[in-house]
Amino acid sequence: MGEQAGFSQVAADLQEAANQAGISLEAVSYQTRVDEQQADLLRVEVSATLEGLYPSLLRYLEELEKSPHFYLISELAVVGARGSELRLELKLATYFRRGAA
Repeated sequence: MGEQAGFSQVAADLQEAANQAGISLEAVSYQTRVDEQQADLLRVEVSATLEGLYPSLLRYLEELEKSPHFYLISELAVVGARGSELRLELKLATYFRRGAA
């Protein structure tokens, strides 16, 4: 996936997985850096807050696994609860080819 189409595709994937799982996806932020070992790759690190029931949060992760795009989850932490809903902080990464269309 190239840089130009990459960000919109990642945003669409994350939101579609949230819609399918029935969870709330909030505070999504992106950070980029060139991969030190492969200069033709751009690493995109994504941070997001998720909120929902435990089974729905698991379904969200399963939906990301089914995506045709590669996502590497680096951190997943419970940061709160309200009733039976959990609030999670998720950090994941994906890669784009630099300069690709």
